Amino acid sequence: MKSKAIFLIGFLLFTSAAAIAQQKTGYDAFHPGELWLDNNGVHINAHGGGILLYNDTYYWFGEHKTEGRGGNQAHVGVHCYSSRDLYNWEDEGIALSVSSDPDSEITDGCILERPKVIYNPKTKRFVMWFHLEPKGRGYGGAMTGIASAETVTGPYTYIRCTRATPQAWPVNVLPLHKEPVREQFKAERSNLGAGEHPDSVNTLGRDFMKGQHSRDMTLFVDDDGKAYHVCSSESNSVIHINELTGDYLDFSGKYVRAFIGDRMEAPAIFKKDGLYYFMASECTGWRPNPAHSAVAPSIWGPWTQTGNPCVDAGSETTYRSQSTWILPYQGGFIYMGDRWTPENAIDGRYIWLPVEFENGRFIIHWRDSWRLDDVPRYARAKTFSHPGILHDANKFETMRYLVEKKIEPAYGSFRLLEENDRASSGYKMQGPFRVISRDGAFGYTKGKMEADFSAAYLNSLMWTLTGDKAHAEKSLDILSAYADSLRSIPATNDAPLLAGIEGFKIIYAMEILKHTYPGVSRKKLANIEQMFRSCFIPIIETFYATPPYTNGNWGPVVTKTYMAAGIYFDDRAMYDRAKDFYLHARDNGTIARYIDGETGQTQESGRDQGHPQLALGAMATVCELAWQQGDDLYSALDNRLLKGYEYVAKYNLGHDVPFKQWTDITGKYCEWATISEKSRGAFRPVYEIAYNHFNRRKGFPMPYTLEVLKKIRPEGFERDEPAFGSLLFND
Repeated sequence: MKSKAIFLIGFLLFTSAAAIAQQKTGYDAFHPGELWLDNNGVHINAHGGGILLYNDTYYWFGEHKTEGRGGNQAHVGVHCYSSRDLYNWEDEGIALSVSSDPDSEITDGCILERPKVIYNPKTKRFVMWFHLEPKGRGYGGAMTGIASAETVTGPYTYIRCTRATPQAWPVNVLPLHKEPVREQFKAERSNLGAGEHPDSVNTLGRDFMKGQHSRDMTLFVDDDGKAYHVCSSESNSVIHINELTGDYLDFSGKYVRAFIGDRMEAPAIFKKDGLYYFMASECTGWRPNPAHSAVAPSIWGPWTQTGNPCVDAGSETTYRSQSTWILPYQGGFIYMGDRWTPENAIDGRYIWLPVEFENGRFIIHWRDSWRLDDVPRYARAKTFSHPGILHDANKFETMRYLVEKKIEPAYGSFRLLEENDRASSGYKMQGPFRVISRDGAFGYTKGKMEADFSAAYLNSLMWTLTGDKAHAEKSLDILSAYADSLRSIPATNDAPLLAGIEGFKIIYAMEILKHTYPGVSRKKLANIEQMFRSCFIPIIETFYATPPYTNGNWGPVVTKTYMAAGIYFDDRAMYDRAKDFYLHARDNGTIARYIDGETGQTQESGRDQGHPQLALGAMATVCELAWQQGDDLYSALDNRLLKGYEYVAKYNLGHDVPFKQWTDITGKYCEWATISEKSRGAFRPVYEIAYNHFNRRKGFPMPYTLEVLKKIRPEGFERDEPAFGSLLFND
């Protein structure tokens, strides 16, 4: 490190600050304890911080320190940095500024520590919590501060400060806590004396009315979206784990006392394989000490302590650091700690190290330098659930119940399904063909093969809903006939649409037959699988490999089938490729490029109103496929799919919507200067699938989508969609 400093000083003599910044960007490894320069060539200033991953970008929030011992107070605020790779960080400025108003609770000179930011998808707000001590009171306030913002980098608006859970007892309260507090223990103290126990002093009862202490703190959001505030409380002698309200802006009143009497601070918490892991330090001020760790089956405990996670030389001081955050990273975890320098606060360094697991606990080895490839990946190897293309066994059971009890509007969709001639076990096949196409020399097969594949799909549905084997046999007969005959799909213009639209019907029926119908033979399935692999998958893979050339509806149409095929064939690479296309591809048909993030306008809104609905339905199908396999694509880009649905629904209901001329990625579809009236008000059966997720599952309002559904329920048949949504998507 000394040689680097000498080099930097010499370099400063001959180059500009901009050149230094250029020299120092491009990190490809971590060097714990060394200077870590941002894009401006300045040491990162985000101490006691935490990281939020939002839209594939990491945001690091931390205390902005200044020079000298006085820099341990807040004179600037909370600093924010962003990164796509965790090595190189761009200065995003001050997210929350201290106030120049001397009467403000966050006035210049207060103590503002350990800021953490989480995102609330329901309110679409970013919420920041931090430990706050009013100016001039030392650590006597024991408060927590709350701020929020509409954008991740801010500016954040300060809301208030508070003690934790006033006038609320924890879930593990004891009768002794409700006894009167003895006179000699009524006065608050920052720390208990040697030999004192929080229950003998009754720190919990002491602070019941005013609210519990909240000093060093962190935030944790669980898999179900519930958020928790974890803090050192009761004169630094107990850890409190507090549930937050649904908007993340207050305490719900439910909390638990943990590690009673263990005197810990600097909490960090993370989750792996259903278990909760905890890390903290002892209370020794700025002096580093050995860390503590614990594990629990629930956020509420019971917690089992597992010792100091640091295992190499320097473990007695946690490698001269104190915990602040455990960062999940691609199935692994990264320890984030601060190496404080209280005599010159701005010179504090960062200790980031990979987290490993052995014998039921996590451990941290020291490394002078390391790369992200060194982070052990502990995510369970995901296996696909079957049946799992849109529906699992439980959902089929629910649908059968809705039909049996004639519950509307689901039963209405079933009646429409039952009445459709393609859903009949007596359907007369119109093929098979050796070559099929939507256009070109073999375009004459279009209507006939579409009807046949719809019949295979609808009869597989009827089998699951009625238990009538005749439907399963009809579906199997159609697919087997095409497997024996079909040899190619010509590479015409519409070939990807054929592979996407018809391929989905085939793969859905295959999944149902394979996993629910005992009468299907392995030989017949293998023959159908070979047909699908040789005729359909190559068309989609060619589309993926070709530079973008189509309107945006094509992308999700082919992707829903490719993802479904990945599930059917238990092919993780196919499934992940489909996910990646939906999220990141350079194509008009991705969530980022098809729907405007501000208004919800679609890339094809100037073309007509049918194709945007086709695209939205295909996108929702992609999301539902992933959802059934445990992945959430619906929430991508701040639930952008919801915005697209509401925009299209609103316009097609007759309302005015904003419109701008769209510049698409191909440069071919940029001539639409106004929104199209073509097919306005002609609704496709694609709305139930989105409403089911965003409203029923997640509670988001979708007023225009609901208005559409009131007009069209029950949803019926459309050859390009899963259709019959009032039955199929009714959680």
